[in-house]
Amino acid sequence: VWNMKMNVVERTLEQAKQEKLAAIEQYDSSDSVNSFSVNGKSAWLTPEVRGNYKTSIDAAELLGETSISLLIADIAAMLTITNAKMMLAQIQRYADACYLVTMTHKATVNALTDIDSVDSYDITSNYPPKLTFTL
Repeated sequence: VWNMKMNVVERTLEQAKQEKLAAIEQYDSSDSVNSFSVNGKSAWLTPEVRGNYKTSIDAAELLGETSISLLIADIAAMLTITNAKMMLAQIQRYADACYLVTMTHKATVNALTDIDSVDSYDITSNYPPKLTFTL
């Protein structure tokens, strides 16, 4: 009988944490977090696009315009300035809330003291409900 000892490399707590933190980053940047619904279609506005739309809305308002056309989820929507501001504000606050959840998950994982706790930690919990808009 031939006996061979398998060289099994044990995962360290730090490795487990790094894997979980990478999973948090991936989840945070996925459509599971970064999306909302417009007329039943999934959409997202990056921080850059939100900033550009805010600038356009502010300019339209300053010029005395009462409505603005924005492209969201491949839909060219004509919105009142007030509704455009409200929609953009809701998207921004949703993004802010998601960011706080993600940072909380990272801090929690970093504070865990055993691999089983790290492995079983639910990185999808506590995110706010997704927004739904009808244009």
